Amino acid sequence: MKYSIVAYYTSSDPTVITEPDEVDTFIGDLLEAGYDHSIAKLHIRERPPSAAGFPDHMLRVAVNADDKVGGLAYIGPNAGGFSKGQLSRYDEVVYYYAGHDHEFPRDSEIPLTLVSEAVKEFLVSGGERPTCVQWQDHPA
Repeated sequence: MKYSIVAYYTSSDPTVITEPDEVDTFIGDLLEAGYDHSIAKLHIRERPPSAAGFPDHMLRVAVNADDKVGGLAYIGPNAGGFSKGQLSRYDEVVYYYAGHDHEFPRDSEIPLTLVSEAVKEFLVSGGERPTCVQWQDHPA
């Protein structure tokens, strides 16, 4: 089955990604959106919704244009967590979505090439947690 990503990050109108080669353009657009829109929330359109009518999974993709790194947060029916990567030079790692800050673990930063690879895997797997990155539990 072919899947499509619905990505929200700058407005109520989502970006739809249907091919892996569109992911790098999406990451570039997210980088250009600025710090106030440094997180995109992604889900797969073709997956059935939860009993409450919402997606049963979500991949949050965060980018830091200045340092050329990003982070991932995944929530799904069988897995969750943040990307596990290098230690940030900042004491707090904060990204923004729709005017709200979202804190990530200090060691969640990964190279943008790996962020892109993970989004491509998310697309072709139909919304499963990407296996190309290491994961850590959500902080308590």
